[in-house]
Amino acid sequence: MTPRALIFDCDGTLADTMPLHWQAWRVIADRHGIHFTEDRFYRL
Repeated sequence: MTPRALIFDCDGTLADTMPLHWQAWRVIADRHGIHFTEDRFYRL
């Protein structure tokens, strides 16, 4: 079966996944002892 369409979601168009991205960044930063605030994340 050949795809006839492709849906690309620029974050926030269909689903707001930024909170999930923030959660992942926080986990990794914490693991490495890096202080990374939510405010700083959203300013990037």
